[in-house]
Amino acid sequence: MGDQMLSAAHQVFARADLPQDSRLRLLDLLDHTVTESCVGEMKDVGLSDGILASGLAEALETTRLKTATYTFEFPLRAAAILADAPPYVERSLSRVGRDLGVAFQLQDDLLSAFGDHTVHGKDAYSDFREGKQTPLIAFARDTPQWPDIGTRFGAADFNFQDGTRTSALLRECGAEEFVRGMIGELFGHVTTIVSTHIVKTHPHLARCVMDLAGSLEGRAS
Repeated sequence: MGDQMLSAAHQVFARADLPQDSRLRLLDLLDHTVTESCVGEMKDVGLSDGILASGLAEALETTRLKTATYTFEFPLRAAAILADAPPYVERSLSRVGRDLGVAFQLQDDLLSAFGDHTVHGKDAYSDFREGKQTPLIAFARDTPQWPDIGTRFGAADFNFQDGTRTSALLRECGAEEFVRGMIGELFGHVTTIVSTHIVKTHPHLARCVMDLAGSLEGRAS
């Protein structure tokens, strides 16, 4: 089904009633996005299976590739192309999309680890059970609490009690605070980009971007 929908997406862009230059830019962007998303998913599997060395930089890059590139960066850049916006606007929106997308995924990691599963709707502690190598876990690996966390992390029979204990240890080692700090920095970057490169020439766009960022901050689901 995923293959079919990707094929259909290419058809939509290829047949769009647009100037040739815009259509080709959109198709190139779509191809770039699909490639980055596939690389990100492969990295995610490689990290979880222990094929790739786990580290904070690698975990963050995987987050960018497998989530940010298609959830935020692609739609914002596509909108800039369709609106025939100046190149600097597309570049600015690309940076905004990367930061918002990474922040969004980091929020998801926190929700899986510390959120109320009856609210966010995900399987409780599924990231722990699946051995997901998130930035949260990458940070914890370098702390004294990791041996206790790693004992049950990724276990096929990982249960709810394991999850609550792992969450407590991640709080204790500072991983939760660290990731929340990164999220705050990413939203700060977005504000800086908008105030520096967008608001003076495109105030309506600046408002839209800031409204989008505001809707994401502190989300519970």
